[in-house]
Amino acid sequence: MTPMPGRSAAGNARCPGKPRSCRRRSAGPPGGWPGAAPERFLARQGVAAQVASTLLATVGDNPARLRTEASFAALCGASPVDASSGKQIRHRLNRGGDRQANSALWRIVLVRMSHDPRTKAYVARRTGEGKTSKEIIRCLKRYVAREVYKALTRQDRTPVVEIAARKATA
Repeated sequence: MTPMPGRSAAGNARCPGKPRSCRRRSAGPPGGWPGAAPERFLARQGVAAQVASTLLATVGDNPARLRTEASFAALCGASPVDASSGKQIRHRLNRGGDRQANSALWRIVLVRMSHDPRTKAYVARRTGEGKTSKEIIRCLKRYVAREVYKALTRQDRTPVVEIAARKATA
């Protein structure tokens, strides 16, 4: 098999002379400095670096502006909106808000639906109650938004600058 133009059989165009495995991204930021996300937040099921960075960008550098978890859910487009008609009583998600944050919540929910035993049990129970998968995902997004808000606005976390200073002296 002949290699594509600009690539060698053993290398990569982005990393000449290095194996293809250099395409993998590093697990953390360069130099070992801590990220802006609290470790508790990154330890949650379904939260990885990309999801965390998206949600941190949504919150911004002033998380105090979000007074309640309901305002965070509205900002992420995960707040319920009444979509009832006649005798049919139901809700849908708010279409407004930050679409990238909504997508990040969706990714967390899908990971949990396929890997977390508590979420699997919840999905089975709600399916037995006659809920559709769309309605179940809506409920789970709201739950995840509440959990993320609590993790990101918790006041007892150590600031990133202090952590970096401790690592530099250690």
